[in-house]
Amino acid sequence: MLPDHHDLTRQYNAIMKQIAAGVPMHPMEIWDLVQALQEEGEHGWANSLADHLPDQR
Repeated sequence: MLPDHHDLTRQYNAIMKQIAAGVPMHPMEIWDLVQALQEEGEHGWANSLADHLPDQR
């Protein structure tokens, strides 16, 4: 788990708060953070954030 002071932790928390508040977000903003989290090995956070991406059907 990344420490609280890590930039990705702050970004993840900020985006999740925006999503919870219903603030519209561009899917690429979410996707970029998903990829960065995966690169750091934070697959749980990446997966929970990826659930908020639109379906590609």
